Amino acid sequence: GGTVVAETLPLPTELAGVSVSFNGHAGRILSISSTSEGDQINVQVPWDIDGRSRAAVVVSREGVASYVTYVVNQFQKPEVFRTATGEALVIHATDFTLVTRERPARGGELLVLYATGLGWVDPPVRDGDASPTSPLSLTRYDNMVVTVNGRFVTPLFSGLAPGLVGIFQINFMLPADTPRGENMIGIRFGTPATMWVQ
Repeated sequence: GGTVVAETLPLPTELAGVSVSFNGHAGRILSISSTSEGDQINVQVPWDIDGRSRAAVVVSREGVASYVTYVVNQFQKPEVFRTATGEALVIHATDFTLVTRERPARGGELLVLYATGLGWVDPPVRDGDASPTSPLSLTRYDNMVVTVNGRFVTPLFSGLAPGLVGIFQINFMLPADTPRGENMIGIRFGTPATMWVQ
């Protein structure tokens, strides 16, 4: 019952007696939650299994292993993080507040989008470690673009968010002519989410 959160870096490979492996490689666990709605483990997939077509996932608790479950593992599978209300996790770069319906983005504004699954970075970061502030760990792909209502926007920065584990940050300028109201924002090849614009 309840939630347990890792308190050290690098993130541990075992938390509250629970571990998760991907093709035999230990994942780094951020948190474990158990509620009446179900159980959840937030775990970083090891960098060194990136690129394989599928991964064998095993969850162990107190030394007792689950059955093997196979999940699709794509080399690059970008997805936008979402808030509890399902909107894209985007912040205003000027004051680091969340873009919401009540505090929408403005055309021409510098925004920061948070995501996962953008592939390898340079320089690489070890599993479970926070991304450094210097040098910044940049995505290796020059085709990384943000989509706003299906329109491509080239990022000003695309890499791991400094100080966080395995979370990507994309800085971009919202086109000045973006329509007001509800817009769809995403990353090429990912699933878009709602963002509000004034």
